[in-house]
Amino acid sequence: MWPYGILQGLFVDLYFVLRGRRVFAAGSGVRQIVIDGLIMGALRAVPAVTIQSAILGTFIEGETRTLAYILFYSLFNLLGNGVEAGVLAPLAVRVARSVNPGAGAEPYKEEVEEDEAPSNVDIAVQEGR
Repeated sequence: MWPYGILQGLFVDLYFVLRGRRVFAAGSGVRQIVIDGLIMGALRAVPAVTIQSAILGTFIEGETRTLAYILFYSLFNLLGNGVEAGVLAPLAVRVARSVNPGAGAEPYKEEVEEDEAPSNVDIAVQEGR
């Protein structure tokens, strides 16, 4: 069913947008990489499976599922995809860094914007007042 692929990627993309450059950041450690993998695996599986079984399957394919089936199917997909992504995320990061060693060389740091125009105090100090 064509909407399934869209639903799998949509929530993972939203996670990337919300986390910004901190997803799989260079200084975050293996623990955070595994947690990011678990969350992305769960976000890939659960909404897509639930929406397909509960809503889209009924309207597009004419299938009906019981609530227990939807809950267990979503739970098994949550566990399976979450654990799989959590286990393989450090390996994926390691492969990505071996292919492109310059990627993620510096840990993510919050960038602070500085005023471009000097203040009156700076001008006075420069002029010797």
